[in-house]
Amino acid sequence: RCWRCREGRPRAPMSAPSLRSRPKRRAAAEGLGVALAAAAAAVLLRGASGAAEEWVADADEQDQLCARWGDNCTGCTSAEETPNKGRMVKLRCQWAVGAASGIGRPAVPSACIGRPLGDATGEMSEWIKKHTGIILDGGQPEQYDHAAPGCRLLLRAPEKCQADASPSSARAVACAAAEPRCPSCMVRGLDCGFCGARSVLGGDDASVASSRCVAQPDDTFGDACAVRCKGKERTFDLSGGGVLSGLVEYPLWRKHGFVYAYGQQCTWQLGGSGGTVSGDVQHDLARYDALHLMEAGNSLGVETVGSMSENPKQLVGLAAPVTLRFFSDGAYEAAGFTARWDYSPPASGSSSSGGSITPSSGDTVSVGSNFFEGNGQILIIVAALLGCLVLVAAIGCIAMDCVRRYRRRSVSGMRDNPAAWVYATASTTAAAASTAAPKTFFAGLRK
Repeated sequence: RCWRCREGRPRAPMSAPSLRSRPKRRAAAEGLGVALAAAAAAVLLRGASGAAEEWVADADEQDQLCARWGDNCTGCTSAEETPNKGRMVKLRCQWAVGAASGIGRPAVPSACIGRPLGDATGEMSEWIKKHTGIILDGGQPEQYDHAAPGCRLLLRAPEKCQADASPSSARAVACAAAEPRCPSCMVRGLDCGFCGARSVLGGDDASVASSRCVAQPDDTFGDACAVRCKGKERTFDLSGGGVLSGLVEYPLWRKHGFVYAYGQQCTWQLGGSGGTVSGDVQHDLARYDALHLMEAGNSLGVETVGSMSENPKQLVGLAAPVTLRFFSDGAYEAAGFTARWDYSPPASGSSSSGGSITPSSGDTVSVGSNFFEGNGQILIIVAALLGCLVLVAAIGCIAMDCVRRYRRRSVSGMRDNPAAWVYATASTTAAAASTAAPKTFFAGLRK
């Protein structure tokens, strides 16, 4: 309460402007409340209506959702959102027109599959890995495929479904007649895509779509058939967690026209800890692109495999684990490499001594000699001593230069000041005379 009321004084009457402003403030408060209520109602209505607010993040999940329109081309190409796990999500689907059977080619049915979310060739490489692997054939790892490549017509607009959705349409037949290689499919037009179709059901195959495709409109790296490996090395390691044998292929389906991308730097480890690794590397590399092989504990010895190296490159008794590094520049692309390896664990109670990589005339850098392998510490000590000697010599030279400069400055100062020069000469003469006087006195005594 105000101090006037506490002291018994009457409260002053409210002025006319204050009376007029009270309804305005009340109206503003009511308007703000109505606006907040409307915003809350809009949020509740949006949640109740299930409006899509996010995209599907996984390519396999998008394939499963697009399969809901597996028998309807128009519905497949028109779909923009669908319910998924209690919420609405955005998606993009495409109609992959089927292909009739041909010589050495089974019939492939039409399907509604997802369009690439980002890295088209990367998503297809992950799909390929789920349909491929290695088996031991005579002790050597050999690759198998549960999927086959092919060219298929891809429809992404509903107005094209009426004329081209059937496998017997002229455009679908022309696309399917191309050689099942990525470049061959791309030259057939923007709607002709390079696809993989599942041929055998088993293992991880059942959890993913039966087909996945990539087309020219999905190109984001300058080449619709180029595959990146940086940060995705596990996609191209087909060892499946095995330790005794393995296979690294980059890119996957290199035999079907996929090539490695520009500016890649990727690393793989071959074999376990200790023991030795043997095998071979089949390669198709462009000029200035290379593979580097490094044995464990031998950072000075690097074997470089280039475009002019022996093919396949034999690996014999390398100290495990062997580091395999791939480098590509920004000039040309090629089909990449396939590295097969076998790991021999060390015998109990013995340590492994690495062998050597079989040399070839085309190699740029050779493996270090045994002297460098066994006397690395001695070389380090000698280098440290030489460095100390150079440092001491440099400090001595700097000190001598400072002394010379000081003397030059002193002589220059005396020459510029004749009085100081005369005083210094007189002092020197007096000091010499005082030193010679005792010598003359003692010489007279001797006489």
